[in-house]
Amino acid sequence: MLFQDRRDAGRQLAARLEHLKGTGVLVLGLPRGGVPVAAEVAAALGAPLDICLVRKLGVPYQPELGMGALGEDGVRVINDEVVRAAGIGPRELARVEARERVVLETRARIYRGGRPPARLGGRTVVIVDDGVATGSTARAACRIVRARGAARTVLAVPVAPDDWTAKLGADADDFVCVHTPRLFAAVGQFYADFTQTEDNEVIACLNAATTRQAARAAGPPGDRTDDVRTGGQGDHDTTARAADRADDRDSARAEARDDGANAGGAAGRDPAHVGERDSVRHGALDDGGAADRAAGRETGRTGGRDDVRAVARDDGGAADRAAGRETSRAGGHDSDGAGARGDGREVDVLAGTVRLRGELAVPDGAIGVVLFAHGSGSSRHSPRNRSVAAGLRRAGLGTLLFDLLTEDEEDDRANVFDTVLLARRLADATAWLRTRPEANRLPVGYFGASTGAAAALWAAAESDSRIAAVVSRGGRPDLAGPRLAAVTAPTLLLVGGDDRLVIGLNRTAQARLRCENRLDVVPGAGHLFEEPGTLDQVTVLAREWFGTHMAPATHHHTAA
Repeated sequence: MLFQDRRDAGRQLAARLEHLKGTGVLVLGLPRGGVPVAAEVAAALGAPLDICLVRKLGVPYQPELGMGALGEDGVRVINDEVVRAAGIGPRELARVEARERVVLETRARIYRGGRPPARLGGRTVVIVDDGVATGSTARAACRIVRARGAARTVLAVPVAPDDWTAKLGADADDFVCVHTPRLFAAVGQFYADFTQTEDNEVIACLNAATTRQAARAAGPPGDRTDDVRTGGQGDHDTTARAADRADDRDSARAEARDDGANAGGAAGRDPAHVGERDSVRHGALDDGGAADRAAGRETGRTGGRDDVRAVARDDGGAADRAAGRETSRAGGHDSDGAGARGDGREVDVLAGTVRLRGELAVPDGAIGVVLFAHGSGSSRHSPRNRSVAAGLRRAGLGTLLFDLLTEDEEDDRANVFDTVLLARRLADATAWLRTRPEANRLPVGYFGASTGAAAALWAAAESDSRIAAVVSRGGRPDLAGPRLAAVTAPTLLLVGGDDRLVIGLNRTAQARLRCENRLDVVPGAGHLFEEPGTLDQVTVLAREWFGTHMAPATHHHTAA
């Protein structure tokens, strides 16, 4: 852990940007988590603060695959290669643009009120986020800022993988980062407090910055470090209102910590849980971006869509989803004979008040249903999970692959690593599944990949979960540390033989399990299980585990 919270990260980042003080720079924060960091940077530099709003333009039949982005001032950046490869016509593109423009303008009104966006023409703009993982959001922001007329773009973050400049080198003029660790799993692991930033905090930061700049402009000439470019005058009550909001926010956070609401986040932030960068060198031990792109290469060869996958790398975890969607455009079937969706159908999974897209397949005579909890940045279209699901269906098991987050929620990287939130979604999806006539009497199991394994174990630890079995593939069960002892479902931990650090993390987690459990190491497999035959071994082991334990029985604690 390097940062107490986003404010502390902003102060440390500001120290690396002192050379820009007094140069007329403008600081833009990426909502939501980047804004508190940016607020500290702007205050230290005496610079105006605004937000950088970006909306991805998703391919209509696969929204996760970006074909461009929209920014304010009517700016649009289109990836012509993706548009051509996806077969998107002008009318379809215009419809997507119109829809996303409405969303962008709505968010601008929420955050700024009536203030216009800052003018970027000819200025040096510092784009600030709370960290970089895959880099897809930062990349889109840099391109939008450049398209809005910025003369020079500086991308500044507290923490990023050590190869982040290689990934983003063409998208910004300068890069500034406090910490670039070689071992990088998630942005949140470097914060003691990585609580999700709420809209109220974004608004409070902007109001306080506007008030500060108005006061600076009204003071002696020597105090006018920068012009007030963000618009609006503010008044004597603005600072008080911002302080009230901050007090309310801090009180709510304190109550949440007292109630243990942030237990999962705390587990994920423990520096002992730092993941290992393996040979793919796309960072994280999550199943987003690099992991599913690696899996998708094989699918791409048979699907003839390598051109889509190549350009889709700009969208982080989207390439795997493109691979998954390939089959749906061909009629919804893939080579396993049961179809990419099995003999099931697309469903809307009700999780609380949120509807999540999913694919449910329950073969006749099924002995149980397995819910898939994908890794961070991935989705129900992950080729790796879909391959395992196809094997389970052939063995008479039903499968439910679904998105744990909505597209808007995925924009906030904190959500992607929020074990508590993901576990709650999984539990809600389980409750929904049990209302379905084709599954309401069947045992339920969880298959968790990478960070999704932590969510699966967290959900399975609930006293009323009634989960028959859990399988973790290349998982991070250590992120569910506080709840491992409460898991009663028989648990199989599968790890690649060459994934040495994750083997250690799984062994540590296994020692905390009190349920029936086993750790199997797949020889010759890395974290991604991309080596020939290794994913097949995962499928066989998972099929055997679920087949053995898929019975409506009560599980008891065993001696530690």
